[in-house]
Amino acid sequence: MQSAINNFYNNQNIFVTGGTGFLGKVLVEKLLRSTDVASIYVLTRSKKGENAQTRFDEIFNTPLFARVKIERPDFKTRVVFLDGDHTKINLNLPPKCREELLSKINVVFHVAATVNFDENIKTAFNINVKGTENVLSFCKECRHLKSFVHVSTAYCNWQRNHEGEIDEIVYDCPLHYKKVEAMLEDMSSEEAHSKTADIIDSWPNTYTFTKALSEMLVKDNSEDLPVGIFRPGAVISSCMEPIKFWKDSLGAPCNLIAFAALGYSRLFVCDYHHKIEVVPVDMTIAALIASAWDVTNKNTKVPVYNYISSNDNPINVYDFNAYCSLHLTRYPLSNAAWAPRLKLVDSLDEFKLWTFWYHFVPALLMDLISLLCFKKPQFFSRMRKINNAMHNFAYFSTRSWPYSNKNVRELWNKMDEADRELFCFDLTKVNWLEQIRNVQKSLRIYRFKDPLSTLPQAKTRLQSTFKYAINAYCDETIIYNDPVLVDMPKRK
Repeated sequence: MQSAINNFYNNQNIFVTGGTGFLGKVLVEKLLRSTDVASIYVLTRSKKGENAQTRFDEIFNTPLFARVKIERPDFKTRVVFLDGDHTKINLNLPPKCREELLSKINVVFHVAATVNFDENIKTAFNINVKGTENVLSFCKECRHLKSFVHVSTAYCNWQRNHEGEIDEIVYDCPLHYKKVEAMLEDMSSEEAHSKTADIIDSWPNTYTFTKALSEMLVKDNSEDLPVGIFRPGAVISSCMEPIKFWKDSLGAPCNLIAFAALGYSRLFVCDYHHKIEVVPVDMTIAALIASAWDVTNKNTKVPVYNYISSNDNPINVYDFNAYCSLHLTRYPLSNAAWAPRLKLVDSLDEFKLWTFWYHFVPALLMDLISLLCFKKPQFFSRMRKINNAMHNFAYFSTRSWPYSNKNVRELWNKMDEADRELFCFDLTKVNWLEQIRNVQKSLRIYRFKDPLSTLPQAKTRLQSTFKYAINAYCDETIIYNDPVLVDMPKRK
């Protein structure tokens, strides 16, 4: 189906950073399936001895790419994998490869970032700010660049408490990114961490702080480039395509649901009536692709797109958790340590009070059981990490701010019917009850690789909770090798 956006991408060469991440994978799949791009160049760092080609071969074999294999069986011929690193000068690309790219690339999507709230500030600055600077420098040398979109986050300006709505503009930071760079340059990671609170000031974490700095960097250094900034809310499972309710990774707020599903977390702190800015991943990517097309037609120097749900189809934090809870016991995990339950509290003080009884007392009991079974007691330390993650997210679940999304609405209004069908990002079409109550189901199938065929056994195990808890906590394959907990950052 031909459309204005499709015509824009027809026979174009696309450059993508962060192509192996949650958003990046969906972006690559959508471009391959719904557009006639000439090639997609995916910049990927080697990881655990695997090069870019190997990492994407594994991704291509996941359910996410099942549909494109049918509709576009030659899709692999349009993907080029580049072993590089956006945090390095010249993206760590060989000179010949880089020169070829500079002569070909038409559209750049900068998706790569660390989204870890607790990331060391030196690491976060290097990835989110210096990395953006390197990609921007690359774009300045591209000889046929039509559009560059930097993916940010709707939460990077939440320190603007009681200052009115968050507009689609780039806000100045009290501390300039150059000054932050100079401060961090001579600090060790340990020293930088010890001074994080003083550096980030009113920002809740290093992720939102460095994302705000990267936006200011893009604004200050874009010159005459066709540049835009895309700010999505918290991205959850897909709504319609390529698979309904697909999500294979964790990230707030879905990681909190996963903790509850595993039986580790039984508390959630939130202001019941505050709106939560959640957006389905497929619609987010459709809006991102459309925004790159729109950037070429904008007169604004750096147009910003706030892709959030509260203006068009709002949902509050209480309903989000209530809908998720509907399926915690309907789709229990096979390796759940305890029957899932979720108690909502509306203040941090109450959360801290109940944490002792709901989290740490059971953790100590389970560690005692582990000792009796001659296993290493680690549940208490795991619970501290989970508690830290929940405490970090509490900043967002207990607050909300009004947003402007005028640019997003104008973008939708200028799209024709063909574009709206191919690249639908109209959030009014989302049924939140259906969408959110399937978060647990999608995490079970795609994140935990726990097929629905195991549901009868999982439900049977939950019928004898205490007996199951003893077995689970003494089973090191559940406690000590669970990737959700092993990959979590240590409490600072």
